[in-house]
Amino acid sequence: MFSDIRPARLIAVPLLLAAVAVSVPELAASRPAAASRPVAFVCEGGVGFSVRYFRDRARISTSDGSWVLGTRPSSVGRKFQSGRATFIHDHDMAALNGLPGGPFRACREAERVLTGVQPAKRRR
Repeated sequence: MFSDIRPARLIAVPLLLAAVAVSVPELAASRPAAASRPVAFVCEGGVGFSVRYFRDRARISTSDGSWVLGTRPSSVGRKFQSGRATFIHDHDMAALNGLPGGPFRACREAERVLTGVQPAKRRR
């Protein structure tokens, strides 16, 4: 069965398989991570914004545009920052500073504002 295969072809097959094995992780790394559902926030004064969470970043959308902020270490909630913009989300409350369209003060998740649902208490 393999008697008609030349040595060059025997070398080419493993090289092709090695190239595919190297390419697959690179392709997976280049694809964006799946986004969460958008989370809407309502703030004091009737202004608002929405957030889509990714593995290591968040896309903030206001009436003036969209911005991508990277994750930052935080002792409270989840923190995202880029340049002058900072977003912190802790339970159903949020703070957003440094983006046009605000001020974004005393922000709460819109779903919880509309339904009156209180955030779950953290387990220790």
